[in-house]
Amino acid sequence: SGTFNGPVTIGGTLTYEDVTNIDSVGVITARNGINVSGGTGIFAGDINANGNIVGDNSTNISGVSSVTATNYYGNGASLSGIEAAPTIQAVASGAIAANKAVKVNSDGTISVPTVTPPSFGSIGDVGYTFNTSGHKLTSHYNPVTKKLVVVYVRSNFPKAMVGTVSGSTITWGSETQITSGAWDVRTLGDLIYDPILEKYLMTMVQLPDGGNEQVRYATFTISGNEIIYTNATQGSLVNQQNCTNLRAVLVGNSKVCVVWGGSNTYVYQMTGDIQTNGSVSWNTSNIATVSGNGGNNTLGLVYDSDASKLVVMFTDTSSYLCRYRVNAVSGNGISQGTMRTIFTSNYTAQQQLAYHPIGSGSGAGRYIVFCHLSAGSNGATNNGLHYAVGSLSGDEITWSSVTEVTNGYTAMPPEIETAYNTARKKTVFVYKDGSNVAQLQEIAVTDGTTNSSLSSATEIVNNSVTELNISYDSDLQKDVVLYAQADNVGKYRVRSGESSTANSENFIGFTGADSYTNGQTATVKVVGNVSTQSGLTPGQQYYVQNDGTLGLTAVENNSIEAGKALTATSLLIKG
Repeated sequence: SGTFNGPVTIGGTLTYEDVTNIDSVGVITARNGINVSGGTGIFAGDINANGNIVGDNSTNISGVSSVTATNYYGNGASLSGIEAAPTIQAVASGAIAANKAVKVNSDGTISVPTVTPPSFGSIGDVGYTFNTSGHKLTSHYNPVTKKLVVVYVRSNFPKAMVGTVSGSTITWGSETQITSGAWDVRTLGDLIYDPILEKYLMTMVQLPDGGNEQVRYATFTISGNEIIYTNATQGSLVNQQNCTNLRAVLVGNSKVCVVWGGSNTYVYQMTGDIQTNGSVSWNTSNIATVSGNGGNNTLGLVYDSDASKLVVMFTDTSSYLCRYRVNAVSGNGISQGTMRTIFTSNYTAQQQLAYHPIGSGSGAGRYIVFCHLSAGSNGATNNGLHYAVGSLSGDEITWSSVTEVTNGYTAMPPEIETAYNTARKKTVFVYKDGSNVAQLQEIAVTDGTTNSSLSSATEIVNNSVTELNISYDSDLQKDVVLYAQADNVGKYRVRSGESSTANSENFIGFTGADSYTNGQTATVKVVGNVSTQSGLTPGQQYYVQNDGTLGLTAVENNSIEAGKALTATSLLIKG
């Protein structure tokens, strides 16, 4: 052993073979490095390295609370809590659930979209009285001209006017009579529009002096808010004594199909071709008999352009069974399907039929039949107005169970008119309740099924109503309801469209797996990131709907691109 009280200088190598520990109270300086070939190096203070710290491939650094560096290199695939794709952070305004569409607000906060539901404006005057007593009131909205055309009966003659919707009001043009001669109108059919020839066609049942009822027509055009009509564009179809029911629908380019009830209660159908001069070339050699009963009751008629099928519905006069045929129009002829029964007993004499297109993407739509059922029949619990949803296969429609709209009716149901609201993807229908008060409700149908949901009723007017009709203004996304009160005065109400706080400008992305409360700082996945969703179809483009959900079609006048589905559960945001 040796003790040194001063510095010791060793010119060679000092080797320690049996030393376990070196205890130094000062600083150990190693000019050419320190080689620790085994054991663990323990440092109670900081490690200051002026050069690189190099480890081999099996080196791990553990127990480190934070690492600060100017740059990071290498594979970070195993890192957790790091969002590799683009995100932003913002303060939540209100609660936000996981994987929800969010928008940025004017104050810089974010929130989920909210919806303002439709609402009626004030009651407006058409400006004229309507003849009632079942003459029918009909209308059509043209998205090309952005005009609403209404046809009605006054002083036993068919009259027409053009209106322009603005806000909750309508500006009307002049009233024009669309036929000549002293022929009383018994009932109006449907007003249809031919977009190829840009002509309107109105069918009607008229009674000439000293003659029998005839199924007749008139065509006209519009210019601004005025009707352009000439005597040359009217004519007869066929003589039918005591004809009281008539329907018409466009079934192709400038081709119309009419269905009517004859004097012998038969139901007939025939096609015609609208000509450039406004006349109609009717295929009278191809009049088809739909049924030997039911012509003296209300008829249902729709054309399914997706399947190129014509569906005719009527009530069998002898048994009051609701029956239908699914027909195909080919050239000038009509190929009729099998006559089938929808409801088997206790069915009254009025019904309505509507076609409900698929809401998103492509595929077959559905049919909605409205009817009056008695308690205990066809699944009905109460007497009253009901509906069922049907899907088409071949010439047969498979119907859902019935849904009650309103109860209390014991005989004829109220008048029912429908329009499809493309923005809300719902069939909107209006009817008269047991007190003849006009009501409005909506039906939503789940795509690819006959499942449906019914909205609560909205009162249109608390007054006795005689005539009732509805059209949809697809440009302004407004439902336009026309009606006549007990005093025959023509009225209208405009229902605003649904609106959303989200739009293409303020939509920014989706939240991730975390949910947030009001005031929390939220992380939002933005363009280029992937959002977790469910029920997606890979390869399809999706759009944010008014309520923040996803759909395959954009909302009218509010297209918000959400992204493209990569898998059934992942959406590339705005991909």
